[in-house]
Amino acid sequence: MTSNRIRVGTGAGFSDDRFEPALELAELGDIDYLVFECLAERTIARENLTRLKDPDKGYTSYLVERFRMVLPECLRHHRRGV
Repeated sequence: MTSNRIRVGTGAGFSDDRFEPALELAELGDIDYLVFECLAERTIARENLTRLKDPDKGYTSYLVERFRMVLPECLRHHRRGV
């Protein structure tokens, strides 16, 4: 019997969230998806100021670091990211 249940874990709510809880969810969580919602108002305002100083920037600087940390575990456990 196939379950229609989808289990979602939240890896970040803003760009400065700690990385360790997301890694723990990727490693041990009983989840199907790991979500990173890093577009809180404070983050958007800060990154817009960054883009004014350097047009090649304007995204959370932690994005690559965060994904490098959790992607191997997500792949190992067949979790999807959103």
